[in-house]
Amino acid sequence: MESLRVEPLPETSDVAAAENLLDLIWDEMQAFGTGGGNSCDDKEIAAAIRTLEGVTRRLGVPIELPFQNFTKFRTYWLRNDGYGSWQARRDLLEAIFEPTRKELSTLESRLAGPKIKEETISGLRNPAAIREHLARGF
Repeated sequence: MESLRVEPLPETSDVAAAENLLDLIWDEMQAFGTGGGNSCDDKEIAAAIRTLEGVTRRLGVPIELPFQNFTKFRTYWLRNDGYGSWQARRDLLEAIFEPTRKELSTLESRLAGPKIKEETISGLRNPAAIREHLARGF
């Protein structure tokens, strides 16, 4: 986690890492807030949150969570009308995470670059040059 927080990993894109971290944290917070079925402990979820914040900052779509671990998430939901309602806690999580999820999806689409249908270039004398240029990106 620490390595990913500081710099990109060679075997995965930052966008994919951020999406996976977001899913992990969301799932863990939801499990904690709706019955305690979370797998991570406070220290592990804190590391995941710090890493998500670092990766999204690097991508230019920073997310800063209003809590740093499960204990602080509980305090957060109590201050924000989540007491006694699992649905309210899920709604709090959605409000926090969904904008970043959408930004990451948009960023992923932009980074994928232009697409061209094979039948459009198949009649050219040397379509390999176009394919190669598109694969390199901009």
